Amino acid sequence: VRVAGLAGQVREGIALKSPDGRTPEQQLEQLLREVERLQEDQQKSLSALMALLNKEGIESITRDALTKDEKTWLEEHFQEQVFPVLTPLSIDPAHPFPFIPNLGFSIALQ
Repeated sequence: VRVAGLAGQVREGIALKSPDGRTPEQQLEQLLREVERLQEDQQKSLSALMALLNKEGIESITRDALTKDEKTWLEEHFQEQVFPVLTPLSIDPAHPFPFIPNLGFSIALQ
């Protein structure tokens, strides 16, 4: 929302300076530089991780490289084994307490 607000101010030609003395355009430019730096760091980390995984015999393939049967198996496996584990539950006064299965793995965070 903050980025959209800055972009809107730049688009409207608003040059009112923030408390740190920067115009919306200057703030947006700095923000975009930082986002670009973070994306570069992310790509370097991903490349390093993929190289380590490859060393261990784990490779990443595209969906197009899978057969129809492999796609079907993966979809079923994900829906039955992975998705239920990753589904977050919210506990708040507006909702009933969520079901927590016996012998299931659950983690609660505040």
